[in-house]
Amino acid sequence: MRSKLVFPLVGLLLLACIGFYGASDGKTPTTTSAATEGTRTADAPDEPSARKTAQTAAAEPNWPRSPVGFIKGYSWGYNSGPGDYQTQAAEQSMAALADTGTQWITLAYMAHMPAWNKPEILWGERDPDMVTDADIRRAIALARSHGLKVILKPMVDMSPKAKPVKFRHEINFKTPGPDGNARDDEAAWKAWWSNYQAYLLHHASLAAEANCEMLCVGCELKSTERFEAQWREVIRKSREVYKGPLVYNMMMDGTMWEIRWWDAVDVLGLSAYSWRPEANDTSVAAQVAYWSKWRDGLRTLSLKTKRPIFFIETGCRSARGASRMSGDFTHWEWPYDGEEQARFYEAALQVFWDEPWFCGYSWWDWKVKLYKKEDAGRNLEFYIYGKPAEAVLRAWYAKERKPK
Repeated sequence: MRSKLVFPLVGLLLLACIGFYGASDGKTPTTTSAATEGTRTADAPDEPSARKTAQTAAAEPNWPRSPVGFIKGYSWGYNSGPGDYQTQAAEQSMAALADTGTQWITLAYMAHMPAWNKPEILWGERDPDMVTDADIRRAIALARSHGLKVILKPMVDMSPKAKPVKFRHEINFKTPGPDGNARDDEAAWKAWWSNYQAYLLHHASLAAEANCEMLCVGCELKSTERFEAQWREVIRKSREVYKGPLVYNMMMDGTMWEIRWWDAVDVLGLSAYSWRPEANDTSVAAQVAYWSKWRDGLRTLSLKTKRPIFFIETGCRSARGASRMSGDFTHWEWPYDGEEQARFYEAALQVFWDEPWFCGYSWWDWKVKLYKKEDAGRNLEFYIYGKPAEAVLRAWYAKERKPK
């Protein structure tokens, strides 16, 4: 996760109108979301037939079950470079995270593409900005030393040097057609899929070697999700290397219904960020009401796909107004508000904790090099170390679930 872009107005209006419309009766929304890396966005479903289907589904005894149990997790490791996982600061960070009651980490790191429209993926020794295999092994060993389970999450981002600034959901390769209109550059897409498969399979082998409890096969690669055959092949190849459960991480929006290959993975992973910029009420009750609408739609999605749902990313910055659009990375003028961040955590935990089709959280994110605790009140980012939300997380992660 890097800086996010604001949902274009037209896309927002379409999603607000369509959202989960027709999803519960088997129809697929025709819009695709532009939710990305500037503001994590999500427009809640509020459709009577979806609610009715969710209510009917609630009576079903055979909800999809998690292959790994309930995940009390946190993301760790993102935006790190070579050697960062090898430091004393990393050891201290992992120890502090384990102390919160967290039982899982999602180890998130990224390879880089030179540009959004070039199919090359740089990783390993070819990417001087990426953590090394030795770093990844060290991070897993640190997690194990504190009794933590590990989800390995190799990601793809654009190079920090790439201009113009684009993000992983915008990967695309076009070439002029005979009529003058752009069409898919099939050769470039073929090269990208070959490069991505090589990258993923290497890290699948690391996951197998380290006995990681889960592997994430992709993160927010929205422009690629239409390629069903290619995703199925990448996932099939991954299973040949890594025998544990697989999850794919997509944005939580109306396009969840458009994916035709959910059956190829074991868990539906969502980047669950709020999008209600017009809201003034950031109370726990108001946020519970917002997330309850999403809960009803997600129940339907879980039943329809026969897969449990996992918030592999969710979170909120400690800034006033951040809970209204909790993936925001743009409004740095907002003042610190740790209590609002804490209310976001409380609401999301209340709404989903005991749902039988829901298999946990991996909050975004925990810094590899922590700031001093006395500086927490000046930190406007997602981190909760030393902030009120940490106490909320501790209280919930100390609880046992009672699935309904």
